[in-house]
Amino acid sequence: MINLFSIQESAWQSVKDNYSNKDRFYHNDSHVFSMITEVSKINLTETDKFILNIATIFHDAIYDTSQKDILNVEASAKLFLLWFQNNQSIIANIYHLFEKEDISKNMLSDIIFNLILSTSNHKPNSFFEDNHFEYTFSLRLNNLVNIFLDLDLMILASDSKKYLNYAENILKEYSTFDKTTLLNGRLNFLKNMQKKTNVF
Repeated sequence: MINLFSIQESAWQSVKDNYSNKDRFYHNDSHVFSMITEVSKINLTETDKFILNIATIFHDAIYDTSQKDILNVEASAKLFLLWFQNNQSIIANIYHLFEKEDISKNMLSDIIFNLILSTSNHKPNSFFEDNHFEYTFSLRLNNLVNIFLDLDLMILASDSKKYLNYAENILKEYSTFDKTTLLNGRLNFLKNMQKKTNVF
């Protein structure tokens, strides 16, 4: 039977090899699964959980530390679109669930695509700030993107042991860089997070 879960599984099967790359010490399947586990605990509709889970599955599908973050994110978002377009025969089985909520096929892909893109600088992009959406729908979208970005960065709010493990794994992922460049990059990332009014 084709349902939301089976389509999520299809999406995962299409990219799981990407996440098992030996050079991924943090941005691997554990990161994806921890986000999906947290989504399951949130009081959301099944359709909203599906949207978040598909975005989660694809958001780090392309992760090349020699490339700028934005290029990886854009490539991951495009990979999602390719999967979405190539799997219309199965995805069509769930459209009725979204049509009940006035979400068209194109809107569904646009939402997920832009959730992924928003991880490039960890703030909602212009799609979520567009005022042409009906007010309650706009609130729903903003809730989704804020939850998604929080989940992606939830390691920053973890206990010291988990955080140190995360930091060590990030350093391993960027081990091809010289130590000074690497540490400066991490310092800039943390400073940018600190500048935010709210990280979560």
